[in-house]
Amino acid sequence: MIETPKTRDESSLKLWISLFTVSFIILAILIYKFKKNYILNKNMYNFLIFLYIFLRK
Repeated sequence: MIETPKTRDESSLKLWISLFTVSFIILAILIYKFKKNYILNKNMYNFLIFLYIFLRK
């Protein structure tokens, strides 16, 4: 198995940063639109944590 850790790490890091940025923007919009709906905000927060854990594997 031939691997290039630096290249793979950089590409995955860029992917993660872009994905996190998009998720953060979506989360911010949802929180702004549904400020009084705390359940939705909590579910979205849990979803982001799940996404983070899933992507770390």
